[in-house]
Amino acid sequence: MNAHHFAHAHAKDSDLCEYGTETAIHLMAKQILCEEKGIFAPASLIEKKDVDDRGNSHTASRVAHNKGSLVFDEVVSETSFGAAIPDILATMGGKQFIIEIAVTHFCGKDKISAFREEHCNVLEVDLRSFTKNLPTKEELRSYLMEEEATREWLSLKSYGDVENQVEKELQEKIAAANLRNKAKTVTRVERPQPQPPGIYQRSELITYSKVDTKRRWLACSSCKENQKAYPDWQDHLPEEVFLFSCSWEEAPWEATSVPCPFCNSPVIVK
Repeated sequence: MNAHHFAHAHAKDSDLCEYGTETAIHLMAKQILCEEKGIFAPASLIEKKDVDDRGNSHTASRVAHNKGSLVFDEVVSETSFGAAIPDILATMGGKQFIIEIAVTHFCGKDKISAFREEHCNVLEVDLRSFTKNLPTKEELRSYLMEEEATREWLSLKSYGDVENQVEKELQEKIAAANLRNKAKTVTRVERPQPQPPGIYQRSELITYSKVDTKRRWLACSSCKENQKAYPDWQDHLPEEVFLFSCSWEEAPWEATSVPCPFCNSPVIVK
């Protein structure tokens, strides 16, 4: 004689009780959603972070979905949706929404990835806190219609567009920060070592003869403009910072410019 075996035929009483509670909560939740044609949904925030050239952190974020009550035009339970059979399939203003009721079994990574690839609006509701004490129908109804805790959007059709907007906004912030950082940066160039104390004095009057036939004295405007970026710049003589000389062979009368020996910038010869 053949005996028929059922999935829970040899399960413990405690297991049967837990399974029965799970099933009761699951069925009750689906019934409530079909009756009410709605649910309270949480907000979905997309946030991205990155750093600029100086390592400063920047953040950009946008709301992909505002929290609030969803009022559906139509709600059906356990109906086919492509290759899947969601707990609840609802429509609102021509848009479709999937609601998955999770008591002990939650959507896995593969299922979530499939939803996102199809750009579905999928809300998962976590009801495992009710497994210890079976709620009344009114308690569960109030929880589903008024609370936003223990539920999250697994997928949203608008997610891709909003994510691109957030990424664009973040990169614009970083680009602007890098420009500000660059504007504040003073290029530092190598300077000759200061002369030993006693050779030159700051109060000493120094003149350069215009009829000197051996050297020409020139001033680099770029070095002069940036001289305050260097420590103790007040204690340095001009020839240590922006004033330099060159031979007539290096800067003949017909020359229009010569390179600065400090920063290599062209210095106009007048």
